[in-house]
Amino acid sequence: DNVIYRFFLGFLFSNMVMITVSLLCLMFSSFSKNSVTPIISTISIVFIGAAILFIPIELFQSINPYFFTGYIDIFLKTFYSPIPYDLLFDCLIVCLIWSSFFLLIAYYNFIRRDMVE
Repeated sequence: DNVIYRFFLGFLFSNMVMITVSLLCLMFSSFSKNSVTPIISTISIVFIGAAILFIPIELFQSINPYFFTGYIDIFLKTFYSPIPYDLLFDCLIVCLIWSSFFLLIAYYNFIRRDMVE
């Protein structure tokens, strides 16, 4: 009955998480002089963050909602019945905060960087 709505919601939230990941890579590329280091660093952070999600240690469980890597599989949650709108809202806030943080650091570093290097 509302399958199209759920697919669209999953699409929006999965893209939001991927934009956060791409802004992380942009931040790393503002510090690096080659193109491979930011990609490897970003993939490593995403894998480590996803691995922390599955480790049953209370410290990791308590800090996981504040990391964007905890929402990598958010698109699956849009197919739950009922849709967990509180979790989707948490994902929205966390991704916006991390995206802003990554973008501000990248911008600040890019402005201060010497273009002759």
